[in-house]
Amino acid sequence: MLTSGLLQQIENELLAFASDPGRSASFAFLHDDQLVSVRGEEPRIAASVIKIAGIGALLCDETLDLDESVNRTDIGSSFLPSITNCFDESSTLTIRMLVVLAISASDNSAAD
Repeated sequence: MLTSGLLQQIENELLAFASDPGRSASFAFLHDDQLVSVRGEEPRIAASVIKIAGIGALLCDETLDLDESVNRTDIGSSFLPSITNCFDESSTLTIRMLVVLAISASDNSAAD
C-alpha cells in the first residue's frame, strides 16, 4: 500500500507536467489498482501515446528486422499531413527509418 505522502507527491508531479491545458497525465500502480490522474477524463488524440506503446512493442520483438524495407506505396495514409508524402512513390524506407520518423516528426503515417 502506498502512503498518502507518496500519492500526493506523484499527484503534484502530474499536476506540474499537465499544467498546460492541452496535457493530461495518469499514473497507474500495477500492484494495487490505484490510479492518479490529472484531466484524465478529457478526450485526447491518442496518436502519440499509441505510437510509443506500439514502437516499444516492436522493439521488444526479437524477430523483427528493423532494416527490412517497406515500399512507400505500402505505407498507410492519414488525414493529417505526413512527412512520408515527401518521398517518391518508388522509394523504400526501412522499418528503422519509419520508427525514427514516427517519433522525431510525430508522423502518423510512419507509425501506421
